[in-house]
Amino acid sequence: LFEAFNDLVVKKAVDNFPITNEVVEVDPHRLTMAAGTDNLIENFFKHVDNEVAKVINNRPLPVVVCTEERNYHHYEKVTALHDYIVGHLSRNRDDEEARLIAHDSWPVVREKLKESRQLCIEDLRKALSSGNVMSDLNDISRAINEGRGRTLFVKNGLYKPGVILEGRIEIVEEVSDQVRADILDELITGSINHGGEVVFVDNKALDEFDGVALLTRY
Repeated sequence: LFEAFNDLVVKKAVDNFPITNEVVEVDPHRLTMAAGTDNLIENFFKHVDNEVAKVINNRPLPVVVCTEERNYHHYEKVTALHDYIVGHLSRNRDDEEARLIAHDSWPVVREKLKESRQLCIEDLRKALSSGNVMSDLNDISRAINEGRGRTLFVKNGLYKPGVILEGRIEIVEEVSDQVRADILDELITGSINHGGEVVFVDNKALDEFDGVALLTRY
């Protein structure tokens, strides 16, 4: 198990991995039965899944499983992490370098993120009529600090220089020593710290919101 950012490896050894299958079956009759072998494989994968879950509890990132098709079928049967597993790279990759696996995994993750972001945009549009969508930066800031922010949407590459005066955000034209280069960082950090989600959008879906929108919990 290793961690990657896009297609680059950032951490090669994660916690208790790699894990060796040390389960031994002493009954020769069971070893000749396909069901017995399958049970051994799936019991091992349950153990692996429990260790992956411990990592995800601290770092809730999407997971790509790299293994032969038959193993992936067994793992799917026992995993409790269906919400985090975003794809599968077939064939045995035990002898491949982590950087090559990351390179092949990134298109799988990117496509899944694209689908997820599209669903989030659809949720945003559905919520417009309910009054649970904000686009004013000060309204957004207040809702986030009150713990009401569910999903903060930010156009990818957008930044807004600004200052906070008497608790209010003011956008300015030029950056100076008194001006923050990107006041949106304040909103992004606040959303994460209050348990909200942040979604960066590449297309023009946020143009009508001037590039920033907040979907509130209520």
